[in-house]
Amino acid sequence: MSSKKLTAVAATCIVSAIAAGAAQASTITSAQFTRQADQICARDYKAQAALGPGLLNADLVSRAHLARAGAYLNKIVTITTTEATGFAALPATSKGMPQRGALVAGLRTAIADERAAAAAARDGNLAGFTIAFDRLIRHGYPTGADYRALIRAEKAAARLFPFKTCGKGSVIYP
Repeated sequence: MSSKKLTAVAATCIVSAIAAGAAQASTITSAQFTRQADQICARDYKAQAALGPGLLNADLVSRAHLARAGAYLNKIVTITTTEATGFAALPATSKGMPQRGALVAGLRTAIADERAAAAAARDGNLAGFTIAFDRLIRHGYPTGADYRALIRAEKAAARLFPFKTCGKGSVIYP
């Protein structure tokens, strides 16, 4: 092998080794992920609990109470956004990345629904509020399509990561 080829192969190996080392340095174990995720969930559940009783049934919200419901949902959006951002920012794990991605996607879908419901409430649109909120909680029950998808994602992640707090319920959703 010529010295140029040998130098090129050596350089490639060094770059690959550095990249592999960087990738290993930016990964965490499943136990570390579980602990960090549970810390995020505990913080956010505590923030939700501080808001008081949750909004569980859009059918019970009258036009006169839309502004209060929208203001409450805006606070929930802030908390849930922090949770989704925190989850997404956690370092990679050697397993479970598709499940983690699905969980973050489910949270972001819930945030979009909450934002849509809050915007409709702000605009005085009771029907729009109900339609958006029903994607999560239909008639007071956690049966909305987007909520069910979030729960499936939480359960899939929980099979790999034994959460103590995450997925154990929140104030807004039973």
